[in-house]
Amino acid sequence: MAGQVDHEAELACATTAAQTGPTRRRQIVAALLSSLIAVACLLKITISGRYLPSHEWLRVSNLPAYGLGAVWCFSTVYLMFQANYGEDRKSAEAASPAKFAFMVFGTALFSIIVVDLVRCEFPALIAAVIGGSVEHSYVVVRADERSDKFCRHPIKLKGMPLMKKLCGMPPEFRNQLSARMEVTFIGKGTWMGLYVRDMRPSSSVD
Repeated sequence: MAGQVDHEAELACATTAAQTGPTRRRQIVAALLSSLIAVACLLKITISGRYLPSHEWLRVSNLPAYGLGAVWCFSTVYLMFQANYGEDRKSAEAASPAKFAFMVFGTALFSIIVVDLVRCEFPALIAAVIGGSVEHSYVVVRADERSDKFCRHPIKLKGMPLMKKLCGMPPEFRNQLSARMEVTFIGKGTWMGLYVRDMRPSSSVD
């Protein structure tokens, strides 16, 4: 009888250990994913709106940026699904499609910030630390958009990431710009982008 109890205790310990291992790994991965989004959000808030990535860097960084965003998105959705339904088969089978869709949609929105970490924030840090005087050319889409709490005096430029605009430029700077104008911005940066300080209008693009 005692031997049977000991055997059952050993089986219980082994089962607990087997369950603890994957759970512990998921916790570590979740912590890493949370840290990544926290860093991305912090840099998004603190880096000057006057930084612009170059077209060359946006082209080169497309694959790694969207690759990182996809990995973050799918990993986060998987962990959230496991946390809510992974231990209960019946709950997983009865999971609300609307709730799962909301989970995917919310995670996809945050993945945009992760993508911008590669396309904008990291290059901006490099430019701030080791940047020199550079010039990059852009085409103006709109220079008369209304300000909001995230971007004062915005200037929308062709080919920039979804939420990226040139912000914080004085009205007299914007007044020199118009739609379809090609302009060379001058400032501190690298081949990956620059902090805009001045400009030199080039021509109008048809």
